[in-house]
Amino acid sequence: MEEAKRLAEQIRAEEEAVLKKNEGVKTKTSSKPAESDKKNQRRRSSPNGGTSP
Repeated sequence: MEEAKRLAEQIRAEEEAVLKKNEGVKTKTSSKPAESDKKNQRRRSSPNGGTSP
């Protein structure tokens, strides 16, 4: 039990640190992550002129 609590707190602390770091950089992903991911996937998945099935 104690170890699980410690792990959860550690993960939470790490996530908070990342969030604070991202805030300082004006997160690009927070605005619209889904759309940018779709664009990136489309660009990646169709190297041959978008004729992939």
